[in-house]
Amino acid sequence: MAEVYPSFYFGFGLLSDSSVNYDGVYIDDVQLIRESIAISSYSYGYMSGTSMATPHVAGLAGLIKAANPSYTYAQIKETIMTTVDPKTSLSGRVFTGGRINAYNALSTPGRLLAPTSLSASAVTGYQINLSWTDNSLIETGYRIERKTEGGAYTQIATAGTNATSYSDSSVSANTTYYYRIRAYNSTGDSSYSNEASARTPAPPDSGGGGGGCGVIDSNKNSQPPITGMMLLLLPLAWLLLRRFALKRA
Repeated sequence: MAEVYPSFYFGFGLLSDSSVNYDGVYIDDVQLIRESIAISSYSYGYMSGTSMATPHVAGLAGLIKAANPSYTYAQIKETIMTTVDPKTSLSGRVFTGGRINAYNALSTPGRLLAPTSLSASAVTGYQINLSWTDNSLIETGYRIERKTEGGAYTQIATAGTNATSYSDSSVSANTTYYYRIRAYNSTGDSSYSNEASARTPAPPDSGGGGGGCGVIDSNKNSQPPITGMMLLLLPLAWLLLRRFALKRA
């Protein structure tokens, strides 16, 4: 890096006329001195511990606030976290998986943190419940997109600020559905969440009419059994025989 970058540093100058003694030290005036220097090269250095990370993050937060005085603390935090340089060594170890980048933070402010841990669960043949982790502090809501096997994603609904769940009741039985979501506000959309899927159960089997009522032949049902007919006719036959016997007598 041979290019020269004009810069400066600040130093302190302490002056005293020996008229005031405080705690054994004579201090009468404090001066802030600006010294011009030239930087001919630069490189990254490595320092560990939160004592090293904290001043860099705090300094970047102050820089963002100076460039965007109207920003809230939530906007500043989200800007820092969404403009990092992704690093393989940090992936899975820190939330952002990256190193802060002041240039990105100032040139692409106001980005949104994407939702994570999206999951889908079919509770009936006609309803799938979604849940996710809300990471953003400045979202207006969430756009919910869905597709079927081999299809294209389309937006089916939105969820409000700080939402972490949604119930999709516009699904059909025995079908696999795929979902993804992203946060949005007036500045745009976040990146997408992970994809989640669920398959609705098939309708219950009717069993070929099992459990229904039986049908009885109406002709058979309308006539009494033979034994019943005989019981009805026996008294009549006995009366006829008695009358015949009386006449002969």
